[in-house]
Amino acid sequence: SIFTTSLLRDQWNALLNRIRRRFAGSAAESVFLALDREEAGRRRVRALYQAFLGAMIARAQPRAPGQTPDRYRTSVNALPPVKQAALDALTEGYVAARYGGAAPSAEEVARSAAAWQVLAEEEPDAGSEQGPEP
Repeated sequence: SIFTTSLLRDQWNALLNRIRRRFAGSAAESVFLALDREEAGRRRVRALYQAFLGAMIARAQPRAPGQTPDRYRTSVNALPPVKQAALDALTEGYVAARYGGAAPSAEEVARSAAAWQVLAEEEPDAGSEQGPEP
């Protein structure tokens, strides 16, 4: 028989887990490590990078488990040069904040924030031309 108690229990638990995750908050918040105990500069840079990763999940380009930030950077689909430079800056800032010995300086945090702003900007659709508002 296909219907075994353990199979039904596993399916029921999987369904409950999906429901819990849906109502627990945004997917981006639950996917990443908590930053509670981080120094403020590290926390800010890591939060910016997590926001980037969340945006990439929404664009169906998630980082693979075990993929390093540098390898992920090279796997992201082609970006315009300005956005590629911003991705390079954000990734470098993240790697330094996450794995470096010293906390990032205020300038490094600002550079990462500026990089995220460039990456977060919506690109206009190539096919839609909008005229001036009347």
